[in-house]
Amino acid sequence: MPASPKPFFIDRDGQRIALLQLGQGPEVMLLHGFPDTAWSFLPVMRHLADAGYRATAVFLRGYAPSSLAPDDDYRVDALAADVLGVIDALDAPRAAVVGHDWGAVAAYATAQRAPERISALVTAAVPHLRRFLAALGPRQLWRSRYMLRYQLPGAPARFARGDALERLVAEWSPGWSFTAEDLAPVRESLREPARARALDRVDSLGGAEAQGSGTDRRARRGLRGHAGALVRRAPGGRAGADRTACDTAASSHSCRRALVRLNKLDPGFIGRATAPL
Repeated sequence: MPASPKPFFIDRDGQRIALLQLGQGPEVMLLHGFPDTAWSFLPVMRHLADAGYRATAVFLRGYAPSSLAPDDDYRVDALAADVLGVIDALDAPRAAVVGHDWGAVAAYATAQRAPERISALVTAAVPHLRRFLAALGPRQLWRSRYMLRYQLPGAPARFARGDALERLVAEWSPGWSFTAEDLAPVRESLREPARARALDRVDSLGGAEAQGSGTDRRARRGLRGHAGALVRRAPGGRAGADRTACDTAASSHSCRRALVRLNKLDPGFIGRATAPL
């Protein structure tokens, strides 16, 4: 089994981005959700490395040890630009992108922004925003209420203290017997008030708010690109992370239901999930 990686950093446009990396081979970028960090992908990274891939997990901007956004920009489009900047910095002509939770939203935005750079697109927990918003009903609104709750004044500070994090993880992952050590990386990101505010902003629909550019307007309309058309057979190696990897991931509340097989994706299913209405 590959040893645990140590974080390393790249710098782009004043943003310091922390990464974890294991393996050699075709590039696979892993984007975490909320409340998670890149460490949550470690079991999946090990399976991908064994399968012949180079797995790179990104600490999204605002999540320690990545820096806070120097321009205070945590929009989805900024996250997508970071992902493409990482791909460039690693000298990878293309990469498969795997996104979980809000990382899935960043993955869709990355595919929308530069489809020619994406060899495969795998998402867990969050469908394409256009589908998500079209199917938004009372049940999903109730499940997504935390997005609004964390935008209220003082919410980041309240979430950072007490057992709010543990209660949220227990609600989302009822079958996961997590420990304080499992949640320590998220706790570290919440310790600093500025980071707590940043994390709540990263994981909000306001992150897709248009602020002038054409790309931002596309994000507001639900990232209506044909992301499903990007799903292709990944080059080389055996099948990617299997269900066992998902079962052992810290972000298991959704990953358990996602069979991440980079060589055995169902393009029809992904296409139906992401195609514009």
